[in-house]
Amino acid sequence: MFENTNKPSDNKFVTFVLFFFQISYSIGYSIGSLRQKKKKEALLKKQEQERKELEYYNSNEFESEINRLFKNSNTIIDSNIWMDWGYDSFFKSIFFILNKYDHTIKLHGYQFDEICNLKKCTDNGDKSKAARRAIKTIEYFQAQKRLEIISILKEAKKGIYADPMIIESLISGYQENSRSFLITNDKELRIRARQILKDHGFSNYEIIGGDKLNNLSKSFCLINDI
Repeated sequence: MFENTNKPSDNKFVTFVLFFFQISYSIGYSIGSLRQKKKKEALLKKQEQERKELEYYNSNEFESEINRLFKNSNTIIDSNIWMDWGYDSFFKSIFFILNKYDHTIKLHGYQFDEICNLKKCTDNGDKSKAARRAIKTIEYFQAQKRLEIISILKEAKKGIYADPMIIESLISGYQENSRSFLITNDKELRIRARQILKDHGFSNYEIIGGDKLNNLSKSFCLINDI
């Protein structure tokens, strides 16, 4: 049999060295984990700050845009925007800004007739519900003196199609105010309106898709706690 030549002091030294390396490794791992955690927290804080800055920027951009559009201008919001269920924040924020700057929305009577006719639509329940929602929003704006209906009739004119009349209103409004704006998600209407206004020699007009404004309005509602 081999004789064990290891002295007790040698075993203690080995044990101490192993213990020392284990402690060092644990401390090093903990420090590394702490650094990673702090880096992650700093990154998240930076991302949150950038998100807030973007929201403030979007909020201010939206307010400036709405103020510009409804300040002494011929601006038309198409019926499809009024009837869109996804535009709740858009109308909440617009109402807030109209109150702040004492502006009103102009809604044409033929637009209101078109919406009222869709409310009575029996073969399309979704459109009927959307029209009822639009009428509710319109009434609220009107009651708060933030909306005026131009040339309203005593009862809705049946079979009315608003798009050609919207283009005529953009033309006549331009002639009166030297500028016209249309907010719509109807691509066909946007194409026709741009071309016809251009053909009339007009330059100070804008045909605006509603989606961008709607997205900006969400930041505005968040920042202003609407």
